[in-house]
Amino acid sequence: MEELIKKNPMNDVMKDLEEGVANLFDSENYKNYLNVMSKFYNYIFNNNLLIAMQRPDATHIASYTAWKEEFGRNVRKGEKGISIIAPVITKELVEKQKYDYKTKKPLYDENGNPVMEKKEQTKTTFRVTKVFDISQTEGKELPEIVHKLNGTTENANEMISVLGMVSPVPIRVGNTGSSANGYYSSKDKEIVIRDGLSDTQTIKTCVHEISHAMLHDKDLLDKARLPIPDARTREVQAESIAYAVCRHFDIDSSDYSFGYIASWSKDKELSELKTSMNTIRFTANKIISKVEKELFPEKEKITEKAKEVKEAKEVKETMDIKCNGKFLGDNSNYRTLGNKQYSGSRYRSK
Repeated sequence: MEELIKKNPMNDVMKDLEEGVANLFDSENYKNYLNVMSKFYNYIFNNNLLIAMQRPDATHIASYTAWKEEFGRNVRKGEKGISIIAPVITKELVEKQKYDYKTKKPLYDENGNPVMEKKEQTKTTFRVTKVFDISQTEGKELPEIVHKLNGTTENANEMISVLGMVSPVPIRVGNTGSSANGYYSSKDKEIVIRDGLSDTQTIKTCVHEISHAMLHDKDLLDKARLPIPDARTREVQAESIAYAVCRHFDIDSSDYSFGYIASWSKDKELSELKTSMNTIRFTANKIISKVEKELFPEKEKITEKAKEVKEAKEVKETMDIKCNGKFLGDNSNYRTLGNKQYSGSRYRSK
């Protein structure tokens, strides 16, 4: 397992992450992605509730006709539509009194009758209509900026097992109830990872959800009297930490992480990423330290021994200084008490 570790200074990792996301913003693929996403209807709040009640795992919604004409996809036979309230806009000609465009006063003819003119008027009514989620369709693939990780990782089972040990909450593999690869439940205090993911995707998703559990648990934040970050910031933080931890263990998650962070960033300035740098560094290093401690317990013992030797050396150097150079070599026989130093029955005041 030790061969997985690739030491990368955290500053370099953060720089590569920022540059990777910034480059994605300028790519042709991202422009194409935005162009296609702009065609999806922005449903009002009430419709969002209706969609959530009927199909909570819905991600991209469009009408039967729109799927076919705008996106080159067909609704599969037998699929049940999602009922929403759609506006119906009609136009009609109505007669209205004419006004002088300068004085803004109503106009009258020579007989004192109002001067009338025909104007087009827009009328909006509402009706129930059917829409379909992308999961109910088939055909031309939509452009993506987030690509699932399909790679295998050496000793993946051991790595996943260790992540389960360092996680502040239990991790289980199962049905996430949506298209998400995983989620952290602040209510149930558990992490659920979608079954059937690749080794690399599973490891990356585990770290992402562990980050949520460590940073964004509602109860922990309430106890610390801290506000819950907005959704954009939470996702950018979790995915950035996942990228940094994976990078440390030589697992490349850039195909997924760069696009994921870009999709949650509100602008090309990467505001959420830049304001979270210290949080990302601290949490990533904390997870890395915990994982390495579990993976290499012998290494941890060696590190502790080295720390003890270093502390003993520092004590010895301090004693040498206190002896003002008069006692050289091993000063282990000396003891310090108050402002006096003792050696056997002799002492001298400082």
